[in-house]
Amino acid sequence: MNRSARRTVAVCLPAAAVLAAAAGLIEPPSHNQIAGKPDLVIQDAARQLKQSTIAGTPDEPHAPGRSIIWCSTLQLAWNELKPVMGEPLRVEGDPPLALRLNNARESRADLDDRSYVALAGFGRDGILARITGQLQDKFNGAASPDLLPSSVPDDSILAYAYLFKNLAFEHPFIRRETPFEFEGAPTRAFGLWPDHAVQGRAEIARQIIIHSYQSPTQWTVELLNQSSGDRLIIARAEPGPTLADTVAAITSTLDAPEKPAFDDRDTLIIPLFNFDITRRYTELTGLDISGSKVTGRIDEAIQNIRFRLDETGAVLKSEAVMGETSAMPVNRARSMVCDGPFAIVMMRDGAAAPYFAAWIENPELLVGWK
Repeated sequence: MNRSARRTVAVCLPAAAVLAAAAGLIEPPSHNQIAGKPDLVIQDAARQLKQSTIAGTPDEPHAPGRSIIWCSTLQLAWNELKPVMGEPLRVEGDPPLALRLNNARESRADLDDRSYVALAGFGRDGILARITGQLQDKFNGAASPDLLPSSVPDDSILAYAYLFKNLAFEHPFIRRETPFEFEGAPTRAFGLWPDHAVQGRAEIARQIIIHSYQSPTQWTVELLNQSSGDRLIIARAEPGPTLADTVAAITSTLDAPEKPAFDDRDTLIIPLFNFDITRRYTELTGLDISGSKVTGRIDEAIQNIRFRLDETGAVLKSEAVMGETSAMPVNRARSMVCDGPFAIVMMRDGAAAPYFAAWIENPELLVGWK
């Protein structure tokens, strides 16, 4: 079977499943089913990841050779604690993460209502039932929560956030049939490159918006997808002091007045991602937390990020749970190849801040060539 035939099969199978689900012939797929089986599963990020940081806030400082992954769910859960416990929140010893969470600008305003659930409350007020009810109603039974406890004691507070995004491409890109070298490591990758034998190349190319191109290591592209209002941005750039600074510099290029078309000479290659990572924020657990209404102790602070990026699109599923025991333009061929440090940003059109950002500086989180 040739490359074009393989791509056609990949398109037809999901389409058939969607049509059957719409007709009521089968149950719609769950979020875990949509994401599929991960290639990399990390149960304890702080212990198992040697070259990557799962950051609680986007103002995580860059470090040479180190990747950073951030998703807004921990912030969403923290924000829900504020009205329940009463502002301002203070954590024993003023750990840096707590201070950053208190001062962060990321909020519900960065998301569309249909994509997330974020709630906090006491067990005695039925917080668990409220969360499960919203997950059921908002996602029509497709939500796949993995971090929710089975029960919440009456005098305990549960803060929880769940986010799901499926940014599927209308026309799948091309999967490379040979290893792609990222920082010397063979990985799997996808994209589009000069090849007149590719079926539907013009339709694929129209999904690539070149916002900025200065050189092979300084560019920003956006991949158009079928999720209304969601933007998927891939960029190579010099990192700033923090991930937030890098993202701000990248998103500032989205307003460039001239956007050259991706033509037959251009190349775009992006490594594949397919990970499921859990981070326990041990720097917060066991510490006293106090608000103007309630004081207590942080029993747990956990976040899970499930992320897949391949030729069919990007899928992001993330949860965060916090439990408190209450005491109360260039005219030449452009090479846009992610074979060195690069960034991924997912955000809503017009939002003040993204809901997912990654800086990739090593192959630890990429799908390796097997």
